[in-house]
Amino acid sequence: MPRRVDLEAVLEAVGTDRGADPGRSGSLDRVLDAAFRCFAEGGVGATTMSDVAEAAGLSRVWVHRLVGSKGELLHAVLTREVERALANLATDLPPDIAPIDAFMVGTGLIVSHFAAHPLVRRFIDDEADEVVAAFTDGRFLTRVAERITLMSAPVLGASSDATRPIVEAATRVAVSLIIAPMTPGGDDATAVAELMGAAFGPALRAATIR
Repeated sequence: MPRRVDLEAVLEAVGTDRGADPGRSGSLDRVLDAAFRCFAEGGVGATTMSDVAEAAGLSRVWVHRLVGSKGELLHAVLTREVERALANLATDLPPDIAPIDAFMVGTGLIVSHFAAHPLVRRFIDDEADEVVAAFTDGRFLTRVAERITLMSAPVLGASSDATRPIVEAATRVAVSLIIAPMTPGGDDATAVAELMGAAFGPALRAATIR
């Protein structure tokens, strides 16, 4: 029998909000919620930081202090959506799935989720240049890959150092599939899991500590 992957415990162990200031976290959530609405309704290019501040009921100065530039705000919105999708894997994956299969199937579920995500689709369909740049920005990819590495390493039974380069490469492939599936159905969860298994399965098996 494959060993059980306790994703809930893993997600709890590498949670990103522990030790955060409650007031700051609450304000940041308001800003990200407001930005999500503004971006969805008016698009990234037409949305100003003043628009977001007004929608959040906060001063523009405080919004800048919390998130920095509009580019950083977009990264923060996208990163939070990734965090939420990763958290859902705890319930979306079969409870007794083998660790490496969990990585492949989980990647397929994430790609399928974001390929159909209403905000992401609006971004890609209407503001492709600006948003593709945000998705492929090295800082954003590094943040996402680091988060997935922290979650994946204990699941796989491998060190973060061993899994990080594999996860970084897989993250770039996943983002490419979200933005522009290579073939019809290329954003289907099962098809993506099979592609990831062929591309990264051998390297993950070699990195796994048995």
